[in-house]
Amino acid sequence: MNVKTGEILALASNPDYDPSKFTFGIDQETWDIYKNSNMKNRAISEIYPPGSIYKMVTAVAGLETGAIGKTTKINDTWRYTYYSDYQPTCWKRGRTWIFKCDLCNTTFM
Repeated sequence: MNVKTGEILALASNPDYDPSKFTFGIDQETWDIYKNSNMKNRAISEIYPPGSIYKMVTAVAGLETGAIGKTTKINDTWRYTYYSDYQPTCWKRGRTWIFKCDLCNTTFM
């Protein structure tokens, strides 16, 4: 996405079916299999949490303000504890590099 205009520059959805089967018509057996599968374009028809985007934005903001450095380590507690009645958790835990690609979304909350 172009951050200045909002224009979509690339969009992808990986089908779990072979779209070329529809080119010259499809036999009943294949259609029966496909119609019971998920034939959605997930790029435009699903809702996903924006966690990974905000991880990058938050980390870059930390770098630009000097709050963190490239070698900063954090203690990923795997739980967001701001609210007592709602504490989302992560399956990973432990001390790790701030720029490790698989940090939990809860780390950046």
